[in-house]
Amino acid sequence: EAYPRRFVFHVDANGEEYDEDQYLSVEIDEDSEDPSKRVFDWHFLTPSEAQLQWIRRQLKHLLSVEEEVEKGAEELTSEHEKNTILTFHRAYKEAFELSLIHKDDPVSTKTTYEIFDDEDYDENGEEL
Repeated sequence: EAYPRRFVFHVDANGEEYDEDQYLSVEIDEDSEDPSKRVFDWHFLTPSEAQLQWIRRQLKHLLSVEEEVEKGAEELTSEHEKNTILTFHRAYKEAFELSLIHKDDPVSTKTTYEIFDDEDYDENGEEL
């Protein structure tokens, strides 16, 4: 898995998707002192409640299609394509999950955390 990973969520403060220059941006990186840990960082601004609801909807969708994504990937003959699809899906799940966990972190304050299990969220994107 290549780190750092940067994610841009094109959603305004009202939870509406758009393609303007204002957006939520997060970075997930490996901890330089302990590669078993990751570092989460909001860039520029933190999410509004409407943006958090949008993130929850996106996570819920990713969780709802996870089995189908994995099944479809298994059917591919190209190992590279299979790995790319699964890595992309897992990376966005991680980004949405961490965005919810760190929703109250201030901007540009890197938070180190233990790598967690995907089972920390239910099928609705709610933290267990």
